[in-house]
Amino acid sequence: SRLDDGGTNKKTLNGNTVWVRNSELDINAIYGVYLYNVQNTVADGNSVYIEGSVLKVNAVADGNQTTGIYAVSSSNTATGNWLEISDTEITVSKNTTTPYQIYSVGSVEQAQNNTTIVRDSSITSATTIYFSGASANVVSGATLASGNRVFIGSTNAQDRMKINYTEADASTYIFGGRVYSTDQNTQVTAADNLISIENLEINNKTLLYSGYVWGDGANGEARGNTIQITNSVFDGMTQIYAGRINHYTGSGKASGAVKENKIVISQSQFQDLELIAGQTYDGLASGNVVSIENSVINGGPKGIVICGGRSDV
Repeated sequence: SRLDDGGTNKKTLNGNTVWVRNSELDINAIYGVYLYNVQNTVADGNSVYIEGSVLKVNAVADGNQTTGIYAVSSSNTATGNWLEISDTEITVSKNTTTPYQIYSVGSVEQAQNNTTIVRDSSITSATTIYFSGASANVVSGATLASGNRVFIGSTNAQDRMKINYTEADASTYIFGGRVYSTDQNTQVTAADNLISIENLEINNKTLLYSGYVWGDGANGEARGNTIQITNSVFDGMTQIYAGRINHYTGSGKASGAVKENKIVISQSQFQDLELIAGQTYDGLASGNVVSIENSVINGGPKGIVICGGRSDV
């Protein structure tokens, strides 16, 4: 479903669904709901399901100028949307400027209880890929990402799902829920988001942020976010933050509290690991927890950092 309207009356796009089964597609984009230049919108309960298929992805936005796979793109609020990819082979072409996005929800002001699942599939990419439960990352007005979830991996512990990059500079980014803000007078929130990784292998650099507030001037709280990693292998440098508040540029500032965020790792392997349960650049860090069991962490050129809570005042 697509809506293109500059009007100010409330627009509701709920319950739209895309199914792709046992098919071979050459695509730029798949979306359950796409809203362009729309104000005062609600997008709830939309879904995209891709099962048993082969996707050849053109990561460059030609034609209709859209790329990515998402249940909802561009709304004021989005709740309870669902993106699920299973038993599917995905190949992504090279884009030197823009990551390819696989989101339940993107470009919204408020996002709650949205889910992204990628399981029992294989991904080969020449381009950086962003996975996200929800990204409240409009230019202004974003305030909330809460209760969003990302699940990636295999259901078979003996046969890990693989994400393989063919270019050295391509990376994996995984966000549970994130909020972009430059308004220091408005507190924004990334809370109770979850990333669950199980039976997965990634060959290049990987960054995971379960609850993330970022932007020059951001004033936020990252609370109660969780990352769980089981029986997985990360061959490149890996940075893991359950809750983080961060500026956007080197000269920018961001502030706020990171509280009760948690990272739980078991039976996994890492190189050059940076692992911080809660980090802020100006504010309180309290009740953040890291748990590591039956895992192997090998030091490399970047070294190893493991930290429960950190505040760079």
